[in-house]
Amino acid sequence: QDLRLARNGIGAEGADALAEGLLRNTALTELSLSHNSIPLQSAGNLMRVVAATQTLKSLCLDHNAAWPLDEDSEELISAFVEPLSLQVRDREQRSVVRVCADLESLSLRRCGVSSWGAARLFAGLARGSKLRRLCLAWNGARQTCGQHVAAALAAPGCALEELDLRDNLLGGQDALPAALLETFNGPPRPQSAQLSGPPRRASVSSSNQHLRVLHLGNNGLMGSGTVLLAEALLRFEVLEELWLYHNPEIGDEGAEGVSRLLRNGQLRRLSLAACGVGDAGGRALAA
Repeated sequence: QDLRLARNGIGAEGADALAEGLLRNTALTELSLSHNSIPLQSAGNLMRVVAATQTLKSLCLDHNAAWPLDEDSEELISAFVEPLSLQVRDREQRSVVRVCADLESLSLRRCGVSSWGAARLFAGLARGSKLRRLCLAWNGARQTCGQHVAAALAAPGCALEELDLRDNLLGGQDALPAALLETFNGPPRPQSAQLSGPPRRASVSSSNQHLRVLHLGNNGLMGSGTVLLAEALLRFEVLEELWLYHNPEIGDEGAEGVSRLLRNGQLRRLSLAACGVGDAGGRALAA
């Protein structure tokens, strides 16, 4: 049921052979192919087979060939993403419900996924998916992907429970925090109101009832962005773990914002290691 083939130099030909083998295998539920130089086209072939067989639950593709960087790669990216989506677009751009992969866990750590590729991935998840755990750590999502992440987490059909986005430079210009706040709570309020006022009332659909674990370590988050992030996360009803380590500009301002989540009784685990928190932030977290 569990096959691990990491660090074997399998490459495109081997991955395509594995895809053919999976068509005849009804027992395998976990497959690890990390560190194998598998290109995106072959990864897409694997995903189509995973959707067709409906048996594999966990797929690890960490440290494989970098995804193409531009819009010219859209066909390859779509071939990978569409098997994850409950809905796709037909030739007339109409939404069509279909059987998607039964995959629950997908890891793409350090696969050179660009902001364009990450945006297409989250757009696919926003159309509905059975995926519960996604690791996109050590890639290049960057701040331009913030709106797509927020839209996916707000989508009714998105089942993500664990999302690992560490090391993606998502904190630039407070892009991801601002996108989350706008999506879940409406336009950002003045900073003084964010720190002292009650949480904003959101629209009926703007809450998340699935995400339990969020990793945003080493993303260049600032204190101001962390305040926005904390206010948005008040709408994440089952969030238990928040990892913000190694964002040294969070400081006291960000710690004071995050303290609202602790006072709200949401979090069971919080990491602010190496985040520049001083005495004022410590007092806020302890209050």
